[in-house]
Amino acid sequence: MWFGARRSWTTSPSIVVANVPGFGPRAAARLLDALAEAFPDAVFEPSAEDYAPLASLALRDEDDRHVMAAALAAQADIICTNNLKHFPRAELARLGVAVMSPDDLFTQLIGTRMAAMIGAHRAAVANFAGSTDHFAVAALLGAGAVRTAELLSELLGI
Repeated sequence: MWFGARRSWTTSPSIVVANVPGFGPRAAARLLDALAEAFPDAVFEPSAEDYAPLASLALRDEDDRHVMAAALAAQADIICTNNLKHFPRAELARLGVAVMSPDDLFTQLIGTRMAAMIGAHRAAVANFAGSTDHFAVAALLGAGAVRTAELLSELLGI
């Protein structure tokens, strides 16, 4: 999961395995190690103080509490997840954290930081062997980021 303002993510391989198709425990651990190495300031382990404001929340999935606590520890503005139903938006908003799907976040970023997002897309296509604009748009569609794929297609003229 990505938390806005600063990049951050969970450090639990089991969370990655449960939420990313095709990832086993070893692949998840390698991914998390690579992310921690690339972004050492983005790893947050929540403290008891970070959990305190969440104590009274009734959650659909208790396993999501650590994600909310990590967002508070990171002083994040956004929790970006496709698991929207498990994150109580009103309660998190009172704590200063919004909850957005990746499609909503990418759509917003394209609207507010278009040049940077196009630059990030171009860099990703250039650095992944065999990748193309069409491949990237197809991947976005496959991930359910329909509005992002439509916007990117329009901006790229494809």
